[in-house]
This record gives sequence, structure tokens and C-alpha cells, in this order.
Amino acid sequence: MKVILASHGQLASGLKSSIEIILGQQEHLYALDMYIDEETLEEKVQSILARTDKDEKVTVLTDVFGGSVNQKMIKLFDLNKVNILTGMNLPMLLELLTANLDELDSTKINRIIASTKDQVIYVNDYLATDDDEDDFLD
Repeated sequence: MKVILASHGQLASGLKSSIEIILGQQEHLYALDMYIDEETLEEKVQSILARTDKDEKVTVLTDVFGGSVNQKMIKLFDLNKVNILTGMNLPMLLELLTANLDELDSTKINRIIASTKDQVIYVNDYLATDDDEDDFLD
């Protein structure tokens, strides 16, 4: 299984760097930072696919739904063979990479998405209503 992160600017490589600090080296994780050099998204994807076995699964994470990077990834891949997620963030990537990637299906992907949505929190309000604030800050 290969996991491709694709973003406007260097968000993808930043997430990859953070993940590797937490989980160690990730040989199957690729970061595509777009619009920072002359290489096109298509060229970057082809470089990765050239090193991908025919039957190997690929999961793609993009930064913004409907953004140019997301749209291009949708056009480049057969959605029957590739999972494409958008709104990527560090908690989503952590859950994805610690799951059994060979058994990744739509049910598991939707669970990961739901779980990571719950981690987007306005901390001021959370702490204002949390009776166990001291526990949170320890």
C-alpha cells in the first residue's frame, strides 16, 4: 500500500515530516508539494506509480476538497482502484497509518474521518465547560 499526500505548497511534506517524527520512517508515504517548482502533479504522480506494483493499493490524501490539487488527483486515478480522502490533517494521517492498510475499506476510512472530525475543537470553549480542566493540562 502506498499513501500519497498532495497539497498546495509544502503542507504535504510538513505532514510527512511530523508523521516520521512520531512514527519513524515511512517508506510507503509520499509527499507531493504542488506549485513550488516546475514539475507538474502528473509528473510527480507518474514517478510514484512507476515504483508501484500493478496490484498494490494506493490511498491519496489532499488538502482541500474541490481545490485544484484534489480535482487533478480525481482525474488522474481510477476511483475504483484508489481511495481519495480530502481535508487531510495530522490526526487523520496518524489513524490511517496505524491502521492495517491492507484491510482498508470504505467503512474503515469513514470511521477514521469521523474520528478525526471530532478532534477539531475550539479549546477555549472546551476548557470553559470541562470540569476536569486540570486533568487536561497535565
